[in-house]
Amino acid sequence: AGQGANAKSVHIISNHWEELRDGIYQELNRGVTILDGRGGFNSEAKNVVLVVVSTRQYASLISLINRIDPKAFVITNDASDMHGEGFTYASSNI
Repeated sequence: AGQGANAKSVHIISNHWEELRDGIYQELNRGVTILDGRGGFNSEAKNVVLVVVSTRQYASLISLINRIDPKAFVITNDASDMHGEGFTYASSNI
C-alpha cells in the first residue's frame, strides 16, 4: 500500500461485450464483471465490461479492445487496492 497504482480498472461500453469478455478471458486470463448500464441520451440498455488488469497487461487489453470494437467507449482508472477472489495483489497475482 502507498506505492501508487500498479493496476488499471477499465470500464468498456460496447455492443460487442461478449466478444470482449471472451477475449479477455482467453488472451489475458482475467475475469470480468458485466454491469447493467443505460444510455443517458436514449435510455438504451448497455452492458458494461469491468476488468482489472496489471499495468503490464494494459497495452494488450487496449489492443484487444481496438481489434474487437474500435468504437468502444473505454474509461480507465488507476487501481491500487484490490481484495477478494483473484486479487491477492501482494503476491503479484495480476
